[in-house]
Amino acid sequence: MFKLIRVALFCTFLLCFVNMASDAPNMIGQLEYRLFTEGKLLQSIFSNPFVVPILLGQLFFLISFLSIANKRTFSLTGFTILTFIVAFILVDGVANTNLFVIASTVPYIGIGTIYMKHELKNSKK
Repeated sequence: MFKLIRVALFCTFLLCFVNMASDAPNMIGQLEYRLFTEGKLLQSIFSNPFVVPILLGQLFFLISFLSIANKRTFSLTGFTILTFIVAFILVDGVANTNLFVIASTVPYIGIGTIYMKHELKNSKK
């Protein structure tokens, strides 16, 4: 069940970019595709301040899915990084009164709350 929550966090994070700008999902997807297919860092990756933290957060989540040791550390680090990005998206949606952007962050916030409740419950044991 907990693995499913982490997968849902990873997937719902991608929904946050759907309504932010007309080309935001394409830009992030294209940069990730070019990074992994061409195998070299592009200067355009560093021109957007959101891309590097997004890649790091997603990388930490993927490592937590695949590694046996330190799953919790990688998962919490990835969650923290992606949560800061979602917070910026939410603030942008509130500042511009864009209901679609605000609504796109709700699934991540909801599943993130469930994830944190689970982590806090397990840290007390």
